[in-house]
Amino acid sequence: MAPKQGPKRMPEKRVEGNDERGVRLEAENAARADAARRRAELLRQRLLEQQRREQECARVNGIKLHMDWRSVMRNAKTEELRGAVSSLAQRFERAIDRRDLLIQRLDADLGEGEEQQATVVRAHMALVAQLLALQRARLDATLRQHFAEAQEEEKRFSEDRGAADASHAAALHDAAAVTSAAQAAWAGAEAEARAELEAAREEQRHNASEALNVLKLSLEAQIAEVRRTSAAALETYTRSTEAKDKARLAEAIAHWRAKAAAAAREWEARNRALAAERAAAARHHRALKAALERFRAQQAERMRELSVRSAAIEGALRARLATADRIVRLAALCRKAESEAERETGWCHALDARGLPVPRARLLDNAYRRYNKVLLDVLALEQERARLHKANSAMRATLSGLLRGASISPTSLDGPRNGLLHVKSCCCQAQRAVLKRPKTRQQLCRECFYAALESEVHETIVANELFQPGERVAVAASGGKDSTVLAHMMTVLNKRHGYGLDLFLLSIDEGISGYRDDSLETVKRNEAQYGIPLTVLSYKALYGWTMDEIVAEIGHRNNCTFCGVFRRQALDRGAALMKADKLATGHNADDVAETVLLNMLRGDVPRLGRCAAIFTGEQGALPRVKPFKYTYEKEIVMYAYFKRLDYFSTECLYAPFAARGAARDFVKDLEAARPQAIVDLIRSAETMRIDRSAAGEQLPLAGSCERCGYITSQAVCKVCVLLEGLNRGRPGQGVGRAGQRRGARSDAPSALSTHARSRGCRVRNRLC
Repeated sequence: MAPKQGPKRMPEKRVEGNDERGVRLEAENAARADAARRRAELLRQRLLEQQRREQECARVNGIKLHMDWRSVMRNAKTEELRGAVSSLAQRFERAIDRRDLLIQRLDADLGEGEEQQATVVRAHMALVAQLLALQRARLDATLRQHFAEAQEEEKRFSEDRGAADASHAAALHDAAAVTSAAQAAWAGAEAEARAELEAAREEQRHNASEALNVLKLSLEAQIAEVRRTSAAALETYTRSTEAKDKARLAEAIAHWRAKAAAAAREWEARNRALAAERAAAARHHRALKAALERFRAQQAERMRELSVRSAAIEGALRARLATADRIVRLAALCRKAESEAERETGWCHALDARGLPVPRARLLDNAYRRYNKVLLDVLALEQERARLHKANSAMRATLSGLLRGASISPTSLDGPRNGLLHVKSCCCQAQRAVLKRPKTRQQLCRECFYAALESEVHETIVANELFQPGERVAVAASGGKDSTVLAHMMTVLNKRHGYGLDLFLLSIDEGISGYRDDSLETVKRNEAQYGIPLTVLSYKALYGWTMDEIVAEIGHRNNCTFCGVFRRQALDRGAALMKADKLATGHNADDVAETVLLNMLRGDVPRLGRCAAIFTGEQGALPRVKPFKYTYEKEIVMYAYFKRLDYFSTECLYAPFAARGAARDFVKDLEAARPQAIVDLIRSAETMRIDRSAAGEQLPLAGSCERCGYITSQAVCKVCVLLEGLNRGRPGQGVGRAGQRRGARSDAPSALSTHARSRGCRVRNRLC
């Protein structure tokens, strides 16, 4: 029996592992990626072919359009030129006809004019002949009358001369008789007086001889008695005090020797201390000088960097401007090359990113999207422009601070890129601010600036009581900005506030060719503009020298010494000549600060105590006042510019050689770093109190010059010393320390030489 078979088993389903599944998925992904690449390559090839066809069509169409356009334009231009040529030909023919007609008329008028001229010439010649005959007759009659009158006058003169000779001879005879009688009388009186004098002299001599003999005998007896008594007393005193005197003298000698040794040690210690202080002061001076040189080098380097940066920024801006210009030109060309469909759709893309045609419903969306992109680009450009404008403004402000000594032209003040002016509103909120005051940093419009500056000057005048009603005030006028603004403002304030002053202008002609003659013309125009009388004095009339002649003698080194000393006395003499009560000068805050700094650097203690005073010269007959003591130079320039005042802005030819230039540059550096520094310098000098007793200095007493009578603290004033050196061929006399020593050895009075060597009485280039 066969064995029994079991039931038939089904094949089991194979389970896929993870590795196998990963391999399968990678294969499927690779197949899909290959298919996608093939489709993308086919699409790219199709798009490139489509793009090539479109470019070829566009090129061909562009050439055809260009040729058609050139043909149309050529035909239109030809027709236009033909019309213009025909029009010009007609106008030319009409002009030729008009000219021919005009020439014919002018020819006829010329013939008539020649006939009329010939007639007039003949009539004129006849009239001239008649006038000559009449004049010749009048001349003959006048000559005959003159000869007759001359003969009569000669006859009368001869008669008068004879009578005068007779009277003169009689007078001479009488005078001779009177003279002889007077001589005889005088001789007799003289003989009598001599006899009486001899008699009186003999009698006095006899009496004096007798009295002298009696007195001599009595005195000899008394002298002998006194000698005997003195000898006895001296012998007694010598014996009693000889030992005591020796001991006392020894003690005194020892005491004084010890005191002399102590004094020597004390003075040696003082000398060492003074030497140490002098060395410390020298080191401090060198350190300050080195710091100043470093600061100047830093500023110069900063200036160079700013110049390079500004040039780079300017180049970049020009490049961007060129790019923008190129973009605009390309946009114009693109606009010309647009088709009708592109003009309707607003430069929308006809194909999307996949190269498929864009539905018409999305064309407007694309146009708005393109417009928004352009608008964002415009906004970004505006922001970049604002940023660059801000950086440019900051750079210009920095450059204006560095170039603060430069003159301010109308272009730099009114231009749109001005760094000095601000575009914010004024504090009055009514007008746009045109400037920022350097001293107060206020942003003001023109009218508010006028009111603020005039009110400030008025408060200075009233607070310091510079003027009194009824005074006659001389305004020193040079034609520059300071004196012109001073004359204008004094005229305005005198009328507005009722000062009651009698104003007049006073100018000094130093004799500087090419400078002072032009500035005097400006002062003469100011005289007519403000209605103030003008008086002009010259160095040549006062001293016999001009500044050009002085500079030719002494050179450019110390010419400002002569000019400053001469101008100060010339102003005083001119004001005294016009009977002025006070002299007003245009010294501003910058000038006062420079003077304070100069006196500090030179150690001029007497002048440092009074250089910042607003009222000077009280001890003299003519006080001086400075209404612009607290007014900045920049504000005066801005006031003159905005008011359109007529002033002379050229610098003196010899000013670059002045020693004040270094102090001016330093003050400008301080002002750039801190504008309040100028007023702080003035306030410091005002509040400074100098102990002259401790310093060992005394102020000289004011007197009068022995030669010219001008007020001075010396026996001879500085002007006379300088003039003496010029007239003697020694122009360096009295200039500087060496010149003062040479002047002390001259034949001037000894008081002058003593005072010229004193520390506190040296005359400075710029008087306070």
